Amino acid sequence: MNRTLRIVFYHPKEVANVEDILSLCREIGCKLVAVPRGSNREEVCKLVECFDDILAALSPNCATLVLETSGSTRIPELRESCINVVLGAEDYGLPPVVIKELVERGAKIVKIPMSRYGVSYNVVTALVLLLTEITISEHCPQRC
Repeated sequence: MNRTLRIVFYHPKEVANVEDILSLCREIGCKLVAVPRGSNREEVCKLVECFDDILAALSPNCATLVLETSGSTRIPELRESCINVVLGAEDYGLPPVVIKELVERGAKIVKIPMSRYGVSYNVVTALVLLLTEITISEHCPQRC
């Protein structure tokens, strides 16, 4: 099965992470959409505006996975041919209200196996782990 993947990166902080994800997307044929942040913490867009930006970036009628340390679910086996992946900012993730809204719209919050506090996860590494699991489920649906 050929899957359509769209990566939505909310408020990326590090340019190197965006470049790495762009390289990854070029390799595997996915699309990256970044929802930019303001130049300082006080200029970060209002949550409603940010949420509208996230919704506009998602491919309609696709499964949506949100990578977060607050997730309670492991990477699900996916049969969908179209998947949105939402990544939070490296330093503060996604606002809880945004996560709640995405869940109410059917998104699954996937657990990043790391501590919620302290050093932030490497967003590129977390994405690669998720994409690896998606690829395994695509090529080996019975869990080889």
